[in-house]
Amino acid sequence: MRILYGVAGEGMGHATRAKAVLDSLTNRHDVRILSGSRAFEYLQRRFRAVHRIFGFHIIYWDNSVSDLGILLYTFVRAPLLAFSFLKVLFLALTWKPQLIITDYDPFTCYVGWLFGIPVVSISNQHILNKTHVSYPRRYAWEAFKTRLVNALLIPHAALHVITTFSFPRANNAMLVPPIVRKELLRIRMSDSGPVLVYQTSKTNKRLVSVLRQLPGGFVVYGFGKRPATGNVLFKEFNETEFFKDIASCKAVITNGGYSLISEAVTLGKPVLAEPVAKQFEQTLNALLLEKEGYGRMAAKIDVATVASFLAHLDGLKRRFSEESTELAGAEVAAGIIERFIQRISSGVRRSSVPAPFRAGTPWPFQLKH
Repeated sequence: MRILYGVAGEGMGHATRAKAVLDSLTNRHDVRILSGSRAFEYLQRRFRAVHRIFGFHIIYWDNSVSDLGILLYTFVRAPLLAFSFLKVLFLALTWKPQLIITDYDPFTCYVGWLFGIPVVSISNQHILNKTHVSYPRRYAWEAFKTRLVNALLIPHAALHVITTFSFPRANNAMLVPPIVRKELLRIRMSDSGPVLVYQTSKTNKRLVSVLRQLPGGFVVYGFGKRPATGNVLFKEFNETEFFKDIASCKAVITNGGYSLISEAVTLGKPVLAEPVAKQFEQTLNALLLEKEGYGRMAAKIDVATVASFLAHLDGLKRRFSEESTELAGAEVAAGIIERFIQRISSGVRRSSVPAPFRAGTPWPFQLKH
């Protein structure tokens, strides 16, 4: 089957998730991939027929989302965004894909909608739109805005596949366990290494001073390569090095980005999450992390918060040993897509996939931590 696969270029989480699914799909189908920024470069090195487009981006200031920055940046890039939509439109007209898969890429979704091509959405963001997920009432306005953005970016899909480590009741969506790269799962695990620290942006400048006041070692990604500062080692992102560090770390300190949290949960690594301000998707990820007992959420990381988190690692790790964790999220998602393909190939548009995972349902494949 001819499949057009759109991948959001913001950050690397969408690209690494797409790779895990594409490893399966490209063996069976003719797939063309569309993405931008670092995600395009990452996917181009690993797959054929990868096309560059320009997408939307989040602008950060002082570890917070800048709404004005996003607005101005989007305005300046409007011609590139229009060009990208036309490029996707042209590819759909000339290549005639039979299925569109979007990992939070709006252009492929809208083209599928316009031409009546079945669309499969893979995301973690739509847990807010397609499930009965709960959160404190004080976040209601932020949740509403995020839900609206999700609906505008991905207005239509014949099938929603939502990857998650928490399983609320779903509405017309399939919930699957975290989609994690096979290469990461093959590495031998330990907890003898330093704490892994990862930052979405370079604007959280106070974090380094906090880490320097704590005992033990920290390896930090997200600030670029710098000279080591006491017990803090800075590293430029390198996938091989990052895999080794997360496999050997005793814990993870990060923002609220889904991909790293889900990888850490799958590997049995407790997480301290400080969501970027004004980005409710990250706040929700951190809330669910704490609700499930896999880590803690902090509005602002300080010395006392990190010290308390590290002092309670044994208790958090016991939570991982109490419940099986899923290895095969990519295989589950690919299997759902394959069954959907069989249905549309036989002329039936609506999927007949199994009932979604429910809250409390054990994950069917186990990892021994």
